[in-house]
Amino acid sequence: MKKAMVVAAVASGVYRLDDGSYRVVAYAGNSRVDQRRKEKRYPAGTGMREMKRWQANVRATFQRDGLRVQRDTLAADVPRYMRIMRRRLAAPKHRDHEIGTWLPSFGDRRRHTIETEEIRRQIVEWEEEGLAASTINHRLSALSQLFVVLDGDRAHNPVTGIRRLREPQAKPDGKSPETIQRVFAVLEKRVKAQNRGWKTLGRLKVRHAALTGHAS
Repeated sequence: MKKAMVVAAVASGVYRLDDGSYRVVAYAGNSRVDQRRKEKRYPAGTGMREMKRWQANVRATFQRDGLRVQRDTLAADVPRYMRIMRRRLAAPKHRDHEIGTWLPSFGDRRRHTIETEEIRRQIVEWEEEGLAASTINHRLSALSQLFVVLDGDRAHNPVTGIRRLREPQAKPDGKSPETIQRVFAVLEKRVKAQNRGWKTLGRLKVRHAALTGHAS
């Protein structure tokens, strides 16, 4: 059987072969000594989003399975950051996931070497995978906050120069008064637990009262 040959690189680690199929490569590590690599073939017509998702999942698995964590790397600092955020956030599980998405690309890097342009390229990859703008913005916020929490406001922060993606404007979605009250109850509980967000909650209640003609 004739071996399929690469015709073109259509994305980072994604190659179209002469029979129309694709070869997708995922790897982690920067040197020949510690680099881990895995390949998978996809039939012609497979969507880029599906292939990039597999690629990202494999890189994340490599990272979790024990690439050596060095001092001062992003991977080494994430647990320290999350210990702080678990005390600050009502739902730290979301933040844990958001910051974890950076580890396949930058986990083994010393944080001061991570450049803004590299982060920008990662954003483009996520856009190609079909991730929502809001999801990417949350990930950016998580990474930016890690630098601020661990290093301070004036320290090097490669996220600072990146403009957040424009999120599509939400369409009107009418909710019942009961649902709105349940949402307010959850918000109030979170605000009281964190002792922050009082102004935001107040503005929401004022806006709700203006729209409905009565206070919540």
